[in-house]
Amino acid sequence: MARLRILIVTSDFECGNGKNVIQLAPMHYEFNVGGDKPTYCHYFMVKVMSEGEEGELRLDVYPDPEMAGLGGVVDFSQHIPSLLWVRHGDGRWLRMGVNSFEAKAERITIRHFIKRDETLYFAKAHPFPYSEMTKFLTNLAETKPKVCRLLSIGNSFEGRPIHCLRVSDPQSTDVKERVLVLAGQHAIEFPGVWAAAGIAEYLTSAAPKAMELRKRYVFDVIPMINPDGNVHGRNGFNAEGIDLYQSFEGCAKGKEATAHESRLLWNWVTEDMVRLVLHFHCYAHPRPWGDPPCEGLYAVPLEVFKDEKACERQRMINDSLRFFTHGFSQHRNFI
Repeated sequence: MARLRILIVTSDFECGNGKNVIQLAPMHYEFNVGGDKPTYCHYFMVKVMSEGEEGELRLDVYPDPEMAGLGGVVDFSQHIPSLLWVRHGDGRWLRMGVNSFEAKAERITIRHFIKRDETLYFAKAHPFPYSEMTKFLTNLAETKPKVCRLLSIGNSFEGRPIHCLRVSDPQSTDVKERVLVLAGQHAIEFPGVWAAAGIAEYLTSAAPKAMELRKRYVFDVIPMINPDGNVHGRNGFNAEGIDLYQSFEGCAKGKEATAHESRLLWNWVTEDMVRLVLHFHCYAHPRPWGDPPCEGLYAVPLEVFKDEKACERQRMINDSLRFFTHGFSQHRNFI
């Protein structure tokens, strides 16, 4: 009996994003990005599984048609030049060569050879799934219990723990101020999550500077404040369909945040006030006005501080970032 030759294209897995999959010809498929709003409609990740099929695969990726008419840019024009990623089975993610895809405003076309019975993943960004983040933080807490412990600020809207790694030196008798490291608010801004994970790894290390910092501060590292959005491959929103970044309006005056995860975060921060917040986002592509390796930094305006000491502390932070990092490459935009 002849063996059936099948090719399956799906986004039904953790961090997956892609809808309206249509086969146009043998080895040729198209699908749409699943967007959240015009400025968050560029990320996709699909899995292609071969069951006996082999040959040159073509995938055509189009913007979300449901975003049309909502205002703003809904094509890929703001995401060119693009960076795409491929993974073979359970291997490492690899950056795709520029000859493997073509990025235009209206469509991204991917061409890649798929072997018989092979599984390939294609993504617009290098993902960091919630399940892998959970394993990473759990491993740190279990292997370095003297300097960190794994907490949770509560469960997400769909019930997933929002992990917080608390790092400090319990043997130090110094009065310690609290520092918050936060990322993953917009679900697919994975570089921010990688940055927070790297900070957690460094702070728990035996590096002399890390040991000194643990004696002086308590670090709360929350690498993924929006686990539901991460799991579902949302471009920017949580499971409620809310942009967490925009959900805090009025909180300082007693109003409740509109998103479930934002309320948990606000309570966590205000119960024991922090002295410094490092909040990581990212762009999904090179920006025309940015200078590598960083693409800019949002800083708190000095006029919001009523306390002069707090104002001077923020001024020192701003100037240190300006002169010793690439963070202010977009200072005309954000400062």
